[in-house]
Order: sequence, then structure tokens, then C-alpha cells
Amino acid sequence: MLSLKLLVVEDDAASLELMTEVLGSLEAEVRPISDSQKAAVLINQEKFDGIFLDLEMPNLNGFALASKSAPPLGTG
Repeated sequence: MLSLKLLVVEDDAASLELMTEVLGSLEAEVRPISDSQKAAVLINQEKFDGIFLDLEMPNLNGFALASKSAPPLGTG
């Protein structure tokens, strides 16, 4: 079975732990991170099969992070 590499970006510790456990139980490789600015760097350094974003985070919210990390239209 193919293991997915997933990034979970969530500033609430309890939610981050829950999502990490649930996705990990599905045998996914989960990278949990609570800082959206650090996540932006990580997204540019590594390839993920999926990214779960909290939309309401301090500094860089999920919408801004998604737009920063999405490939330009027509290239993906």
C-alpha cells in the first residue's frame, strides 16, 4: 500500500494532535506543524501529497498560505 506524505498546519495543539493521530492511523506519513510561516518554508523544501490547513491562524492564515504555496495556473 502506498503511504501518503501529508502536512498538517494547525495552531491549536489539541486539534493538531488529533489530526496527526487520525491520519497516522491510516498509515500516512504525517508532518504536523503549528507555525504557518515555518510551514510555508517547508512546503517549498519538500513535496507533499496533501496539505491540511487551518484557515484562521495568526501571522499567515490558511488562505494566504495556500495562495503562496500553489503553483501558478497552467503549471500544475
